[in-house]
Amino acid sequence: MPVTSIQSVNLARTVTLTAAAVSTTQLLVNSSKAADHIVGVEALFQNATQLDCMVAFARLSGYTKLEATLGAALDAGLSVRFVVGLDFYHTEPPVLEALFALMELYPDQFELFISGPKRTRTFHPKVYAFQYADASCKMVVGSANLTAGGLSLNHEFSLFTESSDCLLADQVASEIADLLQSGEIEVAARERLDEYARRHKIYALHNRAAKLNAEADCKSSRSAPSSNGAVYLPTLLSILTLMKADQTQSGFIAQRNARTRRHANAQGYLNGLRTQAVGTPGQFLAYYEPLVSGLGWHSGGLQRGKNIVAQQGEVFQAGLRDLYLRMQANPKLSAEDAYLLLHAYLSSIPRAGTNVLTEALHTFDPLRFAVMNQNSVNGMALAGYRSFPEKPNKSSVDSLLYADFCSKARRVCAALGLANLGELDALFNYAYWVA
Repeated sequence: MPVTSIQSVNLARTVTLTAAAVSTTQLLVNSSKAADHIVGVEALFQNATQLDCMVAFARLSGYTKLEATLGAALDAGLSVRFVVGLDFYHTEPPVLEALFALMELYPDQFELFISGPKRTRTFHPKVYAFQYADASCKMVVGSANLTAGGLSLNHEFSLFTESSDCLLADQVASEIADLLQSGEIEVAARERLDEYARRHKIYALHNRAAKLNAEADCKSSRSAPSSNGAVYLPTLLSILTLMKADQTQSGFIAQRNARTRRHANAQGYLNGLRTQAVGTPGQFLAYYEPLVSGLGWHSGGLQRGKNIVAQQGEVFQAGLRDLYLRMQANPKLSAEDAYLLLHAYLSSIPRAGTNVLTEALHTFDPLRFAVMNQNSVNGMALAGYRSFPEKPNKSSVDSLLYADFCSKARRVCAALGLANLGELDALFNYAYWVA
């Protein structure tokens, strides 16, 4: 009876079989020392009256191994329900066409179901459930898709169960009915198959290109950028594409807007630290605490050292004042000189590390001064620049190294078409935490 006409029953999701009901349970593997899945499944067609086959992926390489046996069984009166997943575009359209043709050739015996367009879960089972005239059933349940790999070439493990009743097979049928009713699967229709074939072709081309790019990336990114200044971009471009498509608060648009607001806030807090009285820790923290607690600078964890930094608030202020005056006198003050100047003040302040130092410089000029921390060093490595210390600190980063970091960061920023080093830092954070 077609599944579209049966009533779904509320069977328990776990069926307990009595010892008398089970005659055989054994492991089925693909091995040169034993019969593989194709031999095991093919043998179950003999004298079967009903087959429910549910697979996540189906390819011609697997279907052709069973095609002749399936056709002969249909001619002998076998009733068949195929449920094939379309997730990830691994199922090949020619297999769907072959199965759809069987549905038209055997309208009273063959049904084909595919993943529903509004499904909420990935369809991922691998079940071959056979029923027989004596009310017994034989099933293969495990990891084998309807592919050459699943049936014979891959390392696959499944359980073969032979039962004198059909409780398990009935549960499979019930599950198909439930999936159909919920919209997780649907009856295969010409329009859906045509649209899937169109999209499959596009995805297949992109997947092939992505694999080639990834292989090239793995090889090329091991080499440092060429002496002419070329930057290695494929990995960061791919991550930037993902970030721009991300509609969450981690996505590019949201981060760009958030960082614009935070940068304006940070400028205000630094101005306060530079111009207002900070003789006591409380006065210093009135500006420094919001700066390092998410309202200004983006780097995480800085708030943990705020009270220690506040003990030398006047030294911190003196450094900001000196840097401000130098940049007023020379708006093009080099990254080397700016770092050297501020480092001279902050070097004696515990917990005012490279993160704090370079966040301050970045606040003064986001076009020329980059934030340097573990995340950004990791991001630069994705562009092929791997000479920077993995965990930068005031001892391992001198003014020359920071200037080199900024120069190369600007090069990467320009190559990616980003507006400023803040956007580049947002990309580096996305690469480190999300991508």
